[in-house]
Amino acid sequence: MGEIVAVIGGSGFLGRHVVRHLQEEAASSEKGCLQIKEIRVLDIKEFYTNIEIEWEIGDGRKVYLKDDSQCSTYSPSSGSPECEDAAGGVCLTPVFQRVNICDRKALVEAMKRVTMVVNCSAVLPDLYHEDFGDKRHMDQVNVQG
Repeated sequence: MGEIVAVIGGSGFLGRHVVRHLQEEAASSEKGCLQIKEIRVLDIKEFYTNIEIEWEIGDGRKVYLKDDSQCSTYSPSSGSPECEDAAGGVCLTPVFQRVNICDRKALVEAMKRVTMVVNCSAVLPDLYHEDFGDKRHMDQVNVQG
């Protein structure tokens, strides 16, 4: 039958890696592996493709990340389309739904028929400024959401 997996916060750094792992798991033909029928990315921000990120770490070195994940926009009738991975194999293309984790009604609607959930949603403080961000908003997302 297959699992429908929702990755809440799937557009973030951790979430994109979880989605990629789920795609690899879905493509695996080994017995006993998780059978994944659909991967949903639920996030307030868009799930971008072909991302290149550069940031500096404490000792002045730079870290680069290139993410070539693919994603389509969610359509309830379409399910997860297939894509081709780097090795030429078939993989599931995650479907994106714009959902605010603090909007309970929208979240419940987006979770219909979902059989597994991975929650990667989080608001992190801005460590480069003395103001660590809106603490109320961080509490809403990280604790209540």
